[in-house]
Amino acid sequence: MLTQSGVYYDTLVNSTGCDSVITLNLTIKKSTGSTIYKNAYGKYSFYGVELKTTGMYYHFLSNVLGCDSIITLDLTILKNPGYTYAKTVCDNYEFYGDMLTESGVYNKTLTAAGGYDSVITLNLSVVKVNTKVLRIGNKLVANTKDGAYQWINCSNKQEITGEIKQSFTPEKNGDYALVVSLNSCIDTSECFTVMTVGIDENNMANKFQVFPNPSNEKITIQPKEEFTNATVKFISMTGQTILEKNNVAGNTVSYDISSLARGIYIVEIDEAGSISRTKLLKN
Repeated sequence: MLTQSGVYYDTLVNSTGCDSVITLNLTIKKSTGSTIYKNAYGKYSFYGVELKTTGMYYHFLSNVLGCDSIITLDLTILKNPGYTYAKTVCDNYEFYGDMLTESGVYNKTLTAAGGYDSVITLNLSVVKVNTKVLRIGNKLVANTKDGAYQWINCSNKQEITGEIKQSFTPEKNGDYALVVSLNSCIDTSECFTVMTVGIDENNMANKFQVFPNPSNEKITIQPKEEFTNATVKFISMTGQTILEKNNVAGNTVSYDISSLARGIYIVEIDEAGSISRTKLLKN
């Protein structure tokens, strides 16, 4: 077996018994080749073929000498470089341009420079603080049993000392709100106006009367002592003055309340700085 280029001779004996010399001018043309070592995410293209599995791959070419040239690929397919993470937020969370408001599992597929996919997975927990407040007379009640409570005075935004229970009954008229804390998330309710603290229906009846009460049309206000220069207000349970009359005088005064919405109103009489109130039910 000859493996090198060169001149080689061989002597044979022909049929007549004479020597016959065979001369060989031999040129060995060697094949060429190379090996590629490659790590790729997800897939790799090898001479137009998309490969997705780790292994050895071969491609045959002809070199300038006309011999075979073998390209060997030693390929390792790596797993997706994506990752998973968890997040707990208050209200909402932005995830690659999307504003998420509900708890759940969310995925985002990205394409890297190498052409492979990268999947980002988000396990999202959205904490929603319930700040709804129920109103029962003068009592304010949080509509949730979850979290910690703190009642505040809306006029100065100050906490009311010791008022950290689910329900709160104000000791004086004013505007109040509830702050709820849940899993490091904090939210505040709307403000509620309380106007009926200290109203003694029996005592007010000695100062003036409102009749008929309840009513759905016309009412009459009759003071124990004649009005001389009074201001009469009808105030909603949210603290909004619905109707106001100034310079009221006389033994009786009448009002048409048919346009008022159904509900409870405070009738307030201010006579020379002396204020009296009573409740009116519009049905």
